[in-house]
Amino acid sequence: MTDIRVEEKRLLLGDNEENSYKSLGFPVNEEDDQEVPTTHIETAKYISRWYICVIFSLFGLMQGAIWNTWSPINESAACALGLTSSDIELLANWGPIMFLIFMPIVMWEMDRKGLRLPSVISSFAVALGTGLRCLPLAPNVLKYFIHAGQLLNGIAGCCVMAAPPMLSNSWFPPEERVTATSITSLLNYFGTGFGYIIGPAFVKQPSANYSSNDSVFCHDLHERESIRHGISNLMYFEFGVSTLIFVSLLAYFPSHPPKPPSLSAGTKRMDFLAGIKGLRHQQTFLIVAFTFSLVVGGASGWIGAFNVILEPLGVSQDEGANIGFFMSLCGCAVGLVMGWLADKFKGHIKLLLLVLFVVGFFSYLYFINMSLGWIRVPGFEKSKAGIWTVCIIIGITINAAVPLGMEMGADAAYPTSEATSASIIVWLFNLFSFILLFVLQFSDPSISNYLMLSFTGVSIPLMMFFAKEPRNRIRIDEGEVTNQLDNTVET
Repeated sequence: MTDIRVEEKRLLLGDNEENSYKSLGFPVNEEDDQEVPTTHIETAKYISRWYICVIFSLFGLMQGAIWNTWSPINESAACALGLTSSDIELLANWGPIMFLIFMPIVMWEMDRKGLRLPSVISSFAVALGTGLRCLPLAPNVLKYFIHAGQLLNGIAGCCVMAAPPMLSNSWFPPEERVTATSITSLLNYFGTGFGYIIGPAFVKQPSANYSSNDSVFCHDLHERESIRHGISNLMYFEFGVSTLIFVSLLAYFPSHPPKPPSLSAGTKRMDFLAGIKGLRHQQTFLIVAFTFSLVVGGASGWIGAFNVILEPLGVSQDEGANIGFFMSLCGCAVGLVMGWLADKFKGHIKLLLLVLFVVGFFSYLYFINMSLGWIRVPGFEKSKAGIWTVCIIIGITINAAVPLGMEMGADAAYPTSEATSASIIVWLFNLFSFILLFVLQFSDPSISNYLMLSFTGVSIPLMMFFAKEPRNRIRIDEGEVTNQLDNTVET
């Protein structure tokens, strides 16, 4: 069933009107902000919005799982393919590297063409990249195709990470918008956790006395071949699922429905370049983009080398994989609840983000204390229960912040398009992820714990004192109540 509402609203009016660009805090030229004729807008809710949400979420889930293919099986990959810890970290780093290079192109394409073309091309890149890893080649040659596959998957991450706010705004009404962003963005992060399960499910762990820091293959030929066979099966599985998702997106994935779901979705956005220039003067957007990227982007790099970070604590590959999975599972579950709460109690996203940042800060502090033994009293000493608990709490603070930060950024940036604002945020996100993974290439893994503590500690006062709760899109959508023509139609 499709609900259709015909509504009347003056869109992007002059300076004397309530909803001009200038009234929303944007410095624009007079010619860009003139009054336009009264416009009738038909808004509609289509049941197909849930198919769009689900298929894109599955695409994001697989992209995240493929990005995190190698960290959960780092010891096995060292044994069977000769990959070192530096190789594993570089494979994880291809994601942010490609994002930093290709995001401006994808951002421009989404703003110009909409969701369909970037999504279909990105899903093809994932399918092609997973296919390259399936080639029957010697390990010393296959290694380069593995890197090429991770490179293509990293390019696809541009669309996967930037599109959720645009998708939710294009397809979902205001009362479902944050929830839709939560689903489409968090499934990508759950995919990272899913990688901790499917990897060890296909690939067994090598002998307990084998270190992932070794630069040679396993000495046991039978064990090496057995693990290599498991890795091949994992590659085939990921290739098959990625290809199926690509075909599904190619078959049906329109950029937007015939009628917008809300007034704000139906309003004209600023020109691409004008919107980017205008964001320079939007303090709240800049603070949200910086703090969100610092906390969540840095944490993404931290998770990308998670097993390497846990090794000094005596955590095995399989146990680290289980911890990583439950981090993502619990984080996504709480993130969905946070998104639902943000939809029900609008105007409180800043408060929710601050709570997550504060909890994250003390969680990293507790993690460092367990590593170094600063406080030697029961409950603070290193233990399996303590490692599991603090890691899951960190996972919650990371994943639950994702949809909230994206939606707060989109509201603060309006009337710049959601594609542009989200792209800038996730570009910064990947910059900090790259920085942390780059540092890990040349330093002790424990340094990442101090970096995350610093990132979170800096973000709390910035968000608390220098960012305001944005209400730009909410102001437009709340006008539906007073401007509705009371001729809602159900078809």
